This record gives sequence, structure tokens and C-alpha cells, in this order.
Amino acid sequence: MAINDQAKVPIAILMIPLINAVADVTTNLFPSASINPGNARAMILILIMCWFSLRKKLLTKLHLPILVFLGYVLTTVLNTSDVSGWFMNYMKLALTFCGFMLGYWFIDTTERLERFNRFSIAAMGIICLNFVLSNVFKLGVSFYAEDTLYMGGAGANITPNLALIVLVGPLMLYTTDNRWRKFVRSTLIAISILFVILTLRRSALLALSGGILVYGFFSPQKKRAIYLVALGLVGFLVLSLVFQDAFEQRLAARTVDKHSLQNEARYNETFVVIDEFLTKGLQHALFGSEMFNSVTYFGGRRGLHVDYNIILHGSGIVGLLLYLLIYLIIVRRFQGISSTIRRDRFAAEIKGVFYALVTASLLISFSKGLLSIGLRMTFFMFAGALIAIIKNRASNRINLQTEIPPNQ
Repeated sequence: MAINDQAKVPIAILMIPLINAVADVTTNLFPSASINPGNARAMILILIMCWFSLRKKLLTKLHLPILVFLGYVLTTVLNTSDVSGWFMNYMKLALTFCGFMLGYWFIDTTERLERFNRFSIAAMGIICLNFVLSNVFKLGVSFYAEDTLYMGGAGANITPNLALIVLVGPLMLYTTDNRWRKFVRSTLIAISILFVILTLRRSALLALSGGILVYGFFSPQKKRAIYLVALGLVGFLVLSLVFQDAFEQRLAARTVDKHSLQNEARYNETFVVIDEFLTKGLQHALFGSEMFNSVTYFGGRRGLHVDYNIILHGSGIVGLLLYLLIYLIIVRRFQGISSTIRRDRFAAEIKGVFYALVTASLLISFSKGLLSIGLRMTFFMFAGALIAIIKNRASNRINLQTEIPPNQ
């Protein structure tokens, strides 16, 4: 049910999901030192943010926690031995958080959300097409088990992004009355769920399953949540039968003893970070060391992978609290607005999807995703958009209730 909204939104902002998808599936196909789609993506996003900063207010109560966090992380450049690497990673971090402001200011009506959804669906289609072509032509690397499932230029990190887009599926189906579009979107959502299951990327599976459960709890459309769960189970059965050998190899690779909890690197790194936090002095505990440069800090070994560990170790307890404060204020703002709306089916759908996205984002952070532009911008743009839409919807309801009939 799109509403009539003729206001112009820069097409480049609506295309951000598509730009991210193209960059994510092609960048790794280019040499790291070359000019590649990832570099082009960064330049486009920087230009958009420069234009945006001249057109809209950055300093608002809702955006202040983001700006404070980014400002604080900016100071960590004083405590790094790799300034150039720090700068590149800081730009990625800043761009992902700025996605929240873009969504809040420009995708603030149902009509604009529908237009944004079209590009998000196109992004979903590109990611799925990448999986298909990669396995037909055996492109890229086959993660976890050799010659079982190829990821092409996207790598395994693309599946959490796919899981987030899937969780917006209920709104994608709600904002259009066109049967053909509903069919295409439903098909792509189903295919995406199958790919998430087949890749066995644990962060993606955790985000998708956790998000669906939360959506089912908050949404009035319980049947739709049950449908998504049933679709996932059917997909699991189909994949396990059609790709039985490949699936069994991948499943075994993800569950053998070397991947047990006690030997899991992400599990162990948490204790290392906590030990550093407790033993390296008050300055390190408060402000951290070597933000974005944990590889050097730990003597060239594997870098930190858990977002919470990266932030705690690199920016201290101050940085971690500021990061979590962003989520807290975003959720409280949404909760405060949505609680004023009653008997509004679309608002209820927004509520279910919003909390599903927040849950999925927090779960994904137990894996490495802090600096993933495509992944984080997907979450923050939709989060900003849903808060703006629910705010405008609440405001319109108040205006309608207080409006004086013309004949009185």
C-alpha cells in the first residue's frame, strides 16, 4: 500500500544497496592494490555524504550518539602504529553509521521505502546470481570444504548481508500491490534463504533464525513468520537431498573437533581480550590500544573477529559503551514512537521487522562485520528509515485525530 509522495529523493541514495551488492561481489576479483569496485563504491558514498552534510542537519538528538562515537574513535588515531590502515578502516566505519542518517532523512515515507525496496531486491538478485554463476563456473574459493560451494568474488561474508535483506521481506511484500513484483520478491527471498542455509555461515544462520523468531514475536502476522520458518525447513531438506554429498562435507567441516567451542578462535580471542583488559593498566582498559590494528598488537597473529572484542580492545570500555549506546537510543526512540500507535497493521509490521533487524545485527557482531560497508549500511539505512516512517505515521495519526471537520 504505497502512498502518494511525489517528493524527490536522490537516485544515488536509493541505489546504495545495489551499489554495495555490485562492489561486494566483484571487488575480490581484482588485485588488492588496483583500482576496483570497492574503491569506486567508497568514492561514491563519500560524495553522497559530503552532499548530504550540506543539505540536512547532522546534529540531532537521535544522531548525536553516532557522532559522539565516531568522534571518540577518531581520537584513537593517536594510539596506532599504522595511520594509513587506521584511516581506511575509520572511513569504512564512518560510512556505515552515516547510512542511518541517510535512511532517516530520505526514506521517511512508505512510497520512498517501496522505491528503496526495489533496489534492495535488485541487490538480493545480484548476490543470488553471484552464487549461481560462481558454482556453474567454479569461481572464487570454496570455503569450509573444498569443491563444495563457491562464493565467487563475494566471499563467505556476503551471506549475513543476504540474511538482513531477507528479514525486510515482509515489508517488501507489504509495500507493493503488484502481483508480479510480489511473486519475484517471494521467489528471491526463498532462494536467499536456501543460499544462507547451504553456505552454513554461522553468523548468517544465527542472524536469520534469531531475526525470524523476534519478528514472529512482535509482528501480528504470525502466519508469515511460521511461513518463513517452514520455508527454511523445506529448503534445508531439499538442499540436503539435492546436494547431499556437498552438504554433508560442509556440515562435517563445520562440526568436527577442530571447530569445537574450546578450540574456536572467536571463543578464545574473547578471553585474550578480557585478559588484556584486566592486566594492561587503566589507560588500556578505558581507551584501548591499536584500534583496527589488532594483528600488529598481537604480534602478527590472526586479528580479532568479534566486533565487541575489536571495539573493547581498540577503544576500551569507553568505546564499547558508546557503541552499545547507539543501539540503546535507537531502540528506545523507536519504542517510544511505536507505542503511541494502535490498530495499524503496517506499523505493526514495521515493528516486527525493526526488532528483527536489531537482533540480527547484534548477533552478527559476534562474527566479523564491523567494517563491512554493505552489511552495516543495510542495517543502518533500514533502521533509520523505519524510525522515520513510524514517526511520520504517528504524527499523521495525531493530525487526523485533531483535525476539525470542514462543515463544523
